[in-house]
Amino acid sequence: MIEEIDAVMPVREVMFSGDSLDETGVTQPVLFAFEVALYRLLESFGITPAVVMGHSVGEIVAAHVAGVVSLGDACMLVSARASLMQALPSGGAMVSLQATVDEVEPLLDSMVSIAAVNAADAVVISGDVEAVERIAATVAGWDRKTTRLAVSHAFHSPLMEPMLDEFARAIAGLRLSEPTMPLISNLTGTLVTPGLVTDPGYWVRHVREAVRFADGVRALDADLVLEIGPKAALAGMVARTTAIPVTATGRKGVDEPTAVLTALANLWVHGTPIDWTPAYTGLHPRHTDLPTRAFTHTHYWLSPKKAAPEVQADPAGKRFWDAVGRLDIDLLAGELGVTDRAALDALVPALSSWRRRQDDLLAQDDLCYQASWGPVEVSGAPSGRRLLVVTATGDRRPLTETVTSALTARGVEVETMELDEDACDRAALAGRLTALGDRFDWVVSLLAPAGEEEPDLRLTTATMLLFQALGDAGSTAKFWCATRNAVTLAAGGPTGDPRQAPLWGLGRSAALENPRRWGGLVDLPAAPAAYEVARLADILSGGGADSELAIRAHSVFARRLARYRTPEATWRPKGTVLVSGGTGALGAEVTGWLAANGAEHVLLLSRGGTEQDWIARLRKEHGTEITVAACDVSDYDRLAEVIDEIPEAYPLTAVIHAAGVLDDGMFEVMTPEQLAVPLAPKAVGALNLHRLTEKHALDRFVLFSSVASTWGNAGQANYAAANAYLDALAGYRRARGLTATTIAWGPWGEGGMAASEAVSQRMARAGLTGLRPVQALDVLGRVLGADATAVTVVDVDWDRFLPHLTAIRPNALLSAFATADEEAVPAEEGPWADLAGLKPAERARAVLTAVRAAVAAVLGHRSAEAVRADQRFADLGFDSLTAVELRNQLIAATGLDLPATLVFDLPTPGHLAEHLDRALAGEAPDEDEFADLDADELIRLALGEDR
Repeated sequence: MIEEIDAVMPVREVMFSGDSLDETGVTQPVLFAFEVALYRLLESFGITPAVVMGHSVGEIVAAHVAGVVSLGDACMLVSARASLMQALPSGGAMVSLQATVDEVEPLLDSMVSIAAVNAADAVVISGDVEAVERIAATVAGWDRKTTRLAVSHAFHSPLMEPMLDEFARAIAGLRLSEPTMPLISNLTGTLVTPGLVTDPGYWVRHVREAVRFADGVRALDADLVLEIGPKAALAGMVARTTAIPVTATGRKGVDEPTAVLTALANLWVHGTPIDWTPAYTGLHPRHTDLPTRAFTHTHYWLSPKKAAPEVQADPAGKRFWDAVGRLDIDLLAGELGVTDRAALDALVPALSSWRRRQDDLLAQDDLCYQASWGPVEVSGAPSGRRLLVVTATGDRRPLTETVTSALTARGVEVETMELDEDACDRAALAGRLTALGDRFDWVVSLLAPAGEEEPDLRLTTATMLLFQALGDAGSTAKFWCATRNAVTLAAGGPTGDPRQAPLWGLGRSAALENPRRWGGLVDLPAAPAAYEVARLADILSGGGADSELAIRAHSVFARRLARYRTPEATWRPKGTVLVSGGTGALGAEVTGWLAANGAEHVLLLSRGGTEQDWIARLRKEHGTEITVAACDVSDYDRLAEVIDEIPEAYPLTAVIHAAGVLDDGMFEVMTPEQLAVPLAPKAVGALNLHRLTEKHALDRFVLFSSVASTWGNAGQANYAAANAYLDALAGYRRARGLTATTIAWGPWGEGGMAASEAVSQRMARAGLTGLRPVQALDVLGRVLGADATAVTVVDVDWDRFLPHLTAIRPNALLSAFATADEEAVPAEEGPWADLAGLKPAERARAVLTAVRAAVAAVLGHRSAEAVRADQRFADLGFDSLTAVELRNQLIAATGLDLPATLVFDLPTPGHLAEHLDRALAGEAPDEDEFADLDADELIRLALGEDR
């Protein structure tokens, strides 16, 4: 085919002679040849794009390199297109306008079309000369720029229609395949869907319809855009449409080798690996080490982990601000040489107040964090052992087939087991899994649906029961939960599906309680292609520290937490502010803050509707109207009644959803009923508030979430699931142009969950400090002033918290806060050392001493003497959180695989020591080990009902 084309039109000679390059029949084949050659050159440097797209004839290049059409057929396609266009009568015009589509469309008639939308305000029109010039004159009259394009024909216009039938016949025999890499369509402005570009009719429409280039740029999911062509014709349009950096292989006035090498350099400095070997062909280069002295630094001083901010660097400034803080008028008068003390009497208190506010703002920045997604490298060698894919019947079968075929192609044996979420039974599941045998490396749940708004309790329950049943069946497989379009990777990108969000909260807690069995969470696109599912196999076999990942096109993204700097901004409430959970401890603090900041009317919702003493005090102090209504926010009809009764004088302007219920319990023994308890007030209540207020002109819609949804919390999988839904709902509202802010709070002290001395001490050992209400409310004001979408607010000492959270399993989410000296103390240096050399009786005593020491450390006692061997764990004060902490310590020390329910399975430290002694000796568990523990009591303890 290439030889036939060259015989008619020698591409190389025409390209470099410059003759006839302005003729359509020549331009398009030459441009195609140039861009394909340039792509292959870049390919030799190791460049592999994550996604490709073109512009008009450039899309034929993109389709060829994406595997849609072979080189020979692509040459036939472009040559037929060009020759038939050239054969059309000359005439017509194309003009680029500085205008939007909405502005241009009313000016069009039957002889003029929009040929391309290159940016929001860059539209190209094409068609009859007089009609095009008339429209261009109108736009120029708006003081807008218009540019006539140097073309021989009016492409993508009605003047192309005479060639379409013949072109359709010419390309009817094209062999077209589905793309092997992500390809963005000019006609849809989105990633191509199956069957789109494999229809020859698509390429006929491609000649006539508009190029939706700007939409395609917005659909890009990339770190850098590279324009391949003879000059940077589109780089400016990309820069006007997206914040993604852009570079080009061609530049006006720059020779081609320099332009290409510069583009490669730009790719390299933005993190793209480059194989530079082709650049040195024939030059015999050698590596030279740089001198190391300039890059070698050794510190011989202590570096504080969290230094307090300096008020002023110079001594005079420090002395001045110290005097301001003490309100020392005499000293300041002397320092400033001021004799009029009256002026200072008014000024110095104001300066002191201002300085304190600045110091408070700096301190508050240490409390705020935000999660985001970034690309990561994932690689692995898929095992040949079987992978069990669990799916449901019906509309999820196509997804199962895609996953199965893609994984099979990667050398993984796949077996599927269908699961009905409506009739999910733990014991029955365990029986089915036992029958299959423990022959799987991984179990991947594909239960997640694609939905709208309402949290899917069915789905979350089925996933929990499936994981529990795997443990009951004795499976050692890693459990992975796959969702579809459940997370939002970036602002302005595709919005995640809130229905699936509880799975992510559930998984974060499950990973803490079951670090060796829980694999992680992976989010797939709503309709994943085979090359996207292929990345799933890499993730499953990679074994990295990331357990929260999302696959988009050829890229894998991971979730990371970073500090969030709250800007100086304020929000002043007005009208009616609705507060759910309004009469609780947290609601009281928030109501006081609203009243102090000028709220005219606060509507407090609580299930009891009882007015508290502090409400009358706030009315008197601030003159704020406060109404208390008996309303469970999970009751849609009652909530609708309450909102309808809001007085017209104080229209509803803000919602603060602070309602919530705890029902802690270990994930391995959690029941469906227990899982559902927090979801009603938290998730269903939030959804009801969203639906009933979305027509109101709200200033703020605030959801009080929990840090449990940020990184999980042992013993609170159900609470984490409910709060993760709030985070997703905030993003869902934002994508629809509605206000929403979710704040994932750490524990509050002074009346909050961290108020008790025991809880405070336990949190302190883990590196968490309860937020002081005044401190938390100051942060609330700044976050609402900034109108942020999602912020985590917690007082955490990372040096203590990270080892506590990552005792068994690394957590890449928190990698930004890890330090180099966070290494676990080796077991041989602790009380578990030298057990192997002891006689049985001596070893049993040593194990008991080590267990008592571990229990004492978890509970905050000074020594093991405070823990008797025969004391029941329930009497010692263990709950689900401390149970997991003890289990993690014992796993790190012994290397044994121990369940999170360990202290609920065994009644006392003595029983636990016996169990560990036998396990360390390689003996099977004693069947009478739990004989003295009443079964009902064991279940009660495991469910957390001892509180």
